[in-house]
Amino acid sequence: LAGGRVFLLAFRRFGKSSLIQETLRRMRTEERVGTAYIDLYRASSERQFWEIFVSAVLAAGGGPVAQLVEWASKWIHVLNPRFSADSRTGEIAVTLGTPRTPADLDEIRARALELPARLTKARKTKLVIAFDEFQEIRALDGTRLEKTLRAAFQGHRQVGYLFAGSKPHLLRQMTDDPEAAFYRFGRILELGVIAEPAFRPYLEARFRRAKIALAPESIPAVFRVSAGVPYYVMWLCHALWPIGLRKSALE
Repeated sequence: LAGGRVFLLAFRRFGKSSLIQETLRRMRTEERVGTAYIDLYRASSERQFWEIFVSAVLAAGGGPVAQLVEWASKWIHVLNPRFSADSRTGEIAVTLGTPRTPADLDEIRARALELPARLTKARKTKLVIAFDEFQEIRALDGTRLEKTLRAAFQGHRQVGYLFAGSKPHLLRQMTDDPEAAFYRFGRILELGVIAEPAFRPYLEARFRRAKIALAPESIPAVFRVSAGVPYYVMWLCHALWPIGLRKSALE
């Protein structure tokens, strides 16, 4: 909320993406902040990355879609954009013209990276942008793109950034290497397993709501088998659920 930067490191199945989505939801509903979620696994090229980036940031602006499209068109018309709306969510989807020269791609980068600052100023709101699987940026244009992003992001005063990834060693390379573009660019948080004492009340409440009695060792057994990894804890409880419903108990 203060316009800072956070790097979130977590192995797969630890609940990273769910944590990001819930954090963004609370920011939207409780803080009235615009939020954008960008999954780098969806981008197979740099151009597609910018399409996803522009679409997500525009959607974070709020307000009628037609107004956002009109506002955005005034300054990215040189990119030959085509606007559409997702039939399920109603959110804006942007398709950019194909860059024919390196200069065209440079123009796309520049215009896209202006968008967060322009949006916060025009809409008089703060913005939080979350990149999931951020280490995949290296597959698009290597360190050059990283330098371009840092140069732009460090000048955004009303925009907070979250960079998350499921390959902690790669994110650490991006933040710990003095030669890397994102060296010491933000605070590093590492997501581990959820401790049994913290997870247990939630699990017990869910089983209790379904009138499934739990033996004292039921939840500890789940944690032993799953090693406490959140995804496997939930998967195992899901598998035990119909057994508990049939017997009204788990032993």
